[in-house]
Amino acid sequence: HVAGIIAAVSGNTIGGSGVSNARILPIRVTDADGSTDTASIVRGIRYAIGARASVINISLGGRGYSELERQAVQDAVRAGIVVVAASGNGGRDGNEPEYPGAYPHVIAVSAVNPRNVALGHSTTGSQVTLAAPGWTILSTAPGGRYKARSGTSMAAAVVSGSAVRLRANRPGLSPSQVATILTSTS
Repeated sequence: HVAGIIAAVSGNTIGGSGVSNARILPIRVTDADGSTDTASIVRGIRYAIGARASVINISLGGRGYSELERQAVQDAVRAGIVVVAASGNGGRDGNEPEYPGAYPHVIAVSAVNPRNVALGHSTTGSQVTLAAPGWTILSTAPGGRYKARSGTSMAAAVVSGSAVRLRANRPGLSPSQVATILTSTS
């Protein structure tokens, strides 16, 4: 679903099109149930660094701070990679910062509806860099189908696709310059 929002192919008479025409480097950091741990996320980020990704989309999160995870994100940014993450869906549960979105230099994305109002479950707060559409976003689903989903993961995918487009047109932009352009034009 997230990959389709970022880069579903257009002009093929099937479904819709993604925000960008990025090449997706799929890196699995979760098990079949969608659970993960810090070590898996860190390995995934390090793999993306080694593969010279331009943008890393992290459409997951949790409340646990990890110095190892923060360092992996920092290494990605130092390598010139834009790191975009969902701010989290804990808005109704205390709105506590979720990681990796709350780490420095991460573009943390909350979700809004078509009226530009934050979704009730979208985590908000000072860790959020910007908001993007995240309500009933239609995208690709297993089995060649399409499904609508809502949340900050979908919003992060919209921003990741936008970052890819920026990088394609201006490859010399640093991660902080990409963040500045996205926040000043969103």
